Amino acid sequence: MHVPTVHDVIKPYQKYPKVIQQSILRVETHPAFSILTKAGKRVLKCLLTRVNQGDGEFPIRARLDMVAEGADVSYKTVQRTMQILKSLTWLSPVSPGRTDWGTFSSFRYQFSADFCSLVKLPTKSKTINQIEDETILSDGTVYIDLSFKEDQLKISLENKGKNPITLPEELRELEAFGVKETGICKLRGLAHTAGYKLEHIWTVAKSYCEKFRINGNRLYRYISRMIQTTSDYEKRALQILRMNDVSETSTIEKPNGAKYSFKNFVGTGVRVRIFDGIAEVIKQNGDVFTVSGDALKKLYKDIEDRRLVNQDDSRYCANRAPETEKRSKDANNNVRCTTSVHSPVLSTIEMRPAMVEANRLLIRQLLNIRK
Repeated sequence: MHVPTVHDVIKPYQKYPKVIQQSILRVETHPAFSILTKAGKRVLKCLLTRVNQGDGEFPIRARLDMVAEGADVSYKTVQRTMQILKSLTWLSPVSPGRTDWGTFSSFRYQFSADFCSLVKLPTKSKTINQIEDETILSDGTVYIDLSFKEDQLKISLENKGKNPITLPEELRELEAFGVKETGICKLRGLAHTAGYKLEHIWTVAKSYCEKFRINGNRLYRYISRMIQTTSDYEKRALQILRMNDVSETSTIEKPNGAKYSFKNFVGTGVRVRIFDGIAEVIKQNGDVFTVSGDALKKLYKDIEDRRLVNQDDSRYCANRAPETEKRSKDANNNVRCTTSVHSPVLSTIEMRPAMVEANRLLIRQLLNIRK
């Protein structure tokens, strides 16, 4: 982490008088201004560039949009900073924004005597010579303030080594995506302020980040944007977790019938087409229905018990006749008159020579009905 020096602070303001540079330097280093953010300090330094170097209490003109442009911050940031300065009685307006003739003009503001004393600005009651006599060691004071930041950084690193950051296991996954522990803690604070939990937001965003390989600073900005977006992340996270539980259950049960998937099986008076997790059953009378769950498990059991045979089974295809052969009425009569033992789901197929031709013709009939 770069610790700013006196030269870094003064460099952008070298064209201004030494008095103004000294005041800007104290804004950057004096502990009293720690109440302001970095953007707030930029606004205050932009206002100090408009101050009269001989009298800090002399009113200055300041349009908020021009101040925002000069400080490189948003208009809202300028408004917030001005409110803070007014609440601290460091700054007060001296005009309502209109001239004596009623025309619009820039607002005029005035720094208080206490503020001028804080940043060592001369006033009518205290000249620059009197201030120099009182602050003969001012450069030393500034050096101590800057070095204090470096000492504070070292102390922070030492405390981090003694008391490591503790995070939930769900959020530890963010480290694998390139987000540092300090960044995760900051995101947790932002989510808590917005009324969310970072665990729920990460559960929702995880699949998207894995798919598009979002990591590092992009992931940090993406989650920050999600925190600013209004949504019920808790319910969305619970829904995703339920879907994951269902998929895990299906993947556990799937291998039991995976070897039968996308195959056709036949039995007496029935044909079965098995897909991924469901099966289509076609009966002799043309009825078609689908089964899944426990009924599908019974189909798997019938296949294992040889009540259903693969359509491409070599024993079934051994005596297969040419496709151009016509059906015979005797074969149809044999199909209607055949008696067999019925299983809980489908009838048992008997692999007798007399039944081979009848089953073959039945399959053709069912295929034509299906088409």
